[in-house]
Amino acid sequence: MGRQRFDKIKRFLHFNDNSKAKKPGEQGFDKLYKIRPVLGHIRSKFLEVTPEEHHSIDEQMIPFKGRSSLRQYLPKKPTKWGMLKIKGFPCIGTLNKTRLKGCLLLTDGEMKKRERGTSDYRTDIHSGVIVVKWLDNNTVCLASTYAGITPQDTCRRWNVKDKSRVEVSRPAIVYEYNRHMGGVDLVDMLVE
Repeated sequence: MGRQRFDKIKRFLHFNDNSKAKKPGEQGFDKLYKIRPVLGHIRSKFLEVTPEEHHSIDEQMIPFKGRSSLRQYLPKKPTKWGMLKIKGFPCIGTLNKTRLKGCLLLTDGEMKKRERGTSDYRTDIHSGVIVVKWLDNNTVCLASTYAGITPQDTCRRWNVKDKSRVEVSRPAIVYEYNRHMGGVDLVDMLVE
């Protein structure tokens, strides 16, 4: 589509009456007023979908370089400028160890002195988030708002030294994460 055609469509395409829009600072001001009917329609269609019990959700960035207070800059992401929507759902995911400042978990060195399957955890009672560090071949950090360290079970893992499978103790949070993590990777693969 040519630029002039795009500009003409943009000029005449309206979903709401701009003369009735509230100004910033007024009671009832809505940043998304101009597209609110479209958002309402999309939301109603989404609500018609019967939800599954578990969803794999990755942060999806909407590429955007225009002016908006909803825009975010994330320098380490492939799409650096865009809009990121964050919602408060019960969740579980991995953490980078450098993001645990102030969380007094055992260090990697201390954990490696112990047997494989060792875990340590801390809970924030205000937010209800539990952070677990588990020793497999390396340490793995996970955080969750619904799964914890118990009940623990065992899993069969590959031992590099003995070249055989061994039974390793595993916290519930690791089991839950592994059970549902595949959806995001599948979607990322299909999108590319």
